[in-house]
Amino acid sequence: LEGLRYAKGSGVAPDPRRAFRSFTRAAACGYPDGIEAVGYCYDEGFGVRRQPRKAFQAYGKAAKLGNTAAQLGLGVC
Repeated sequence: LEGLRYAKGSGVAPDPRRAFRSFTRAAACGYPDGIEAVGYCYDEGFGVRRQPRKAFQAYGKAAKLGNTAAQLGLGVC
């Protein structure tokens, strides 16, 4: 995911908001890792205002698609 580069600052300046936008685009395409990343951003307030309800919804969608990180996120969200 392009968003990971901006999240971690890998080869670019770290930019949480830009990372979130990239994750959102991936999620809109149905990419489970992108959906999980959106959940993480909402859960932690990374690049976006913290919104636990939206985090739970995103984690749930990604978990249904088999994303194990999202399944964990549901357990601690």
